[in-house]
Amino acid sequence: MQGCATLPRPGCSGKYARVARPSPGSGAPPEGGVNYPRFHGKGRGKGSRMRFGTWNVGSLTGRLVEVVEVMRRRRINILCILIDRYYIDDVVDVSRKSDRIMSIKLVLGDEVVNIVSAYAPQAGLDASTRQEFWEDLEEVVQRVPRSEKLIIGGDLNGHVGSSRDGFESIHGGFWYGERNEAGNAILDFALAYDLGIMNTWFEKRESHLVTYRSGDNASQIGLFLVRNALRQCYTNCKVIPGESTATQHRLVVLDFRGRSYIRRRRPLVEPRIKW
Repeated sequence: MQGCATLPRPGCSGKYARVARPSPGSGAPPEGGVNYPRFHGKGRGKGSRMRFGTWNVGSLTGRLVEVVEVMRRRRINILCILIDRYYIDDVVDVSRKSDRIMSIKLVLGDEVVNIVSAYAPQAGLDASTRQEFWEDLEEVVQRVPRSEKLIIGGDLNGHVGSSRDGFESIHGGFWYGERNEAGNAILDFALAYDLGIMNTWFEKRESHLVTYRSGDNASQIGLFLVRNALRQCYTNCKVIPGESTATQHRLVVLDFRGRSYIRRRRPLVEPRIKW
């Protein structure tokens, strides 16, 4: 990028660098723009507790201010793929794979977090389009080192069903609706890359499971997938109904609790007595 200096990222090796940019001001909004609110993750320090969201609002045209207000009110730090300005200087990479897949990489302390926003083709599209989507998503996931956190959020347009037979490691058993062909593709992908489908790991009432409703039709297609090895770091995944920005699709949130916040159990050893 011409005209921009790169600075080494504090606390990291030279692998990731950020582009120097002015900090967002807290005064008047930029010309023709809005003054976005600043809101923070909970807990001890940046990134110790975060809330991610995914929401199919169709288009941000004319809706951006309203969506940002929802992020503020619901305490969402990253909404695939809008980001709270508190974290803007932690972004070290933004990548657009296709019209359906985009990702960002953040460095939070000594941890690297990758958030992928994905929008799978609808069932009515041809098989080659659906195959291309999954191949592109595979390529994005394969580029993320195992040592880095990975969160995939988006409208995957498939029903994985409540049965977890053969998928016990990635499916928690809680679901709305019956499995379909597109759901099989999601399960196969998640199993291949050992990604837990977080919507299935938390028992919820129906209103906190349904991500899409139109008339009498209801389904659960807005999903979060994360690395199974770190699944215990995520404390909740649910739908938040009632937001009016998108009348049919509903907001889905995923709550994360980082290592810095987890209390470690003290070892059971004999106390040392100082005389």
